[in-house]
Amino acid sequence: MPDVISPNNGLIIGHWQPDSPTVIGAALDNLAPASAAIAVPADRIALLQSIAAKLDHHRADLAAIIIAEVGKTPAEAMDEVDYAISFLTCGATSVSEAEQPAASPDRRLRIVPAGPALAITPYNDPLAGIVRKIAPAIAAGCPVIVKPSALGHLTAMALFEAIAGVDRTRAATMVNHPDRDVLHRLISDPRFRVLSFTGSTATGRVIAAGAGLKRLVMELGGNNPFLVLEGADLDLAAADAVARKTRAAGQACSAQ
Repeated sequence: MPDVISPNNGLIIGHWQPDSPTVIGAALDNLAPASAAIAVPADRIALLQSIAAKLDHHRADLAAIIIAEVGKTPAEAMDEVDYAISFLTCGATSVSEAEQPAASPDRRLRIVPAGPALAITPYNDPLAGIVRKIAPAIAAGCPVIVKPSALGHLTAMALFEAIAGVDRTRAATMVNHPDRDVLHRLISDPRFRVLSFTGSTATGRVIAAGAGLKRLVMELGGNNPFLVLEGADLDLAAADAVARKTRAAGQACSAQ
């Protein structure tokens, strides 16, 4: 049973139980019925709005877990909850707009489900990093299974407990296991038609090699230089650089 150690003080703040083959198998078997359950656009809009309302209701609790688990400041944690909610509301709006009559059939936004998705998410945005993947998946009619980072497991667990309260279709579920063989079996499972991963370039290459013919959505590595041009306000630039490079305890993408 893996420990969860807070970066704030080095203390164990929780544990988590890796999912059994039975639990993982049930999640995979649910992909087909979940696809059928979210086929109607109005149902997807209602689900996205319900999840957004649920997260808003539990915003303080979610922020507290983010602070304890990944070391963000209270302001950063609350911003992340708002950021996560924005993906859900944007997804609902996109589905609604796609259902509106267009002035010309050629200009109409069409949403065509690509199929069930596997999303592998990072720890530095343990809430928004997941929601930014599941919101567009649901909006497009694609059920999604999330494999979160072990370093953000408590936040992910709290998120999916909240989702379970409003998602009877289990369109978005979570499985987690530290064994790489389990992850490789998920990656290669033919029931997934889309694979989304955010993380290192090296890991992304391994995942892509085992993904087969799945559609890949990858956000890999990163190098975010901070350029100060001639004539810039140096005091402002210095303050901005410090803010960007220390955000989220130095674990934000802008800190790379």
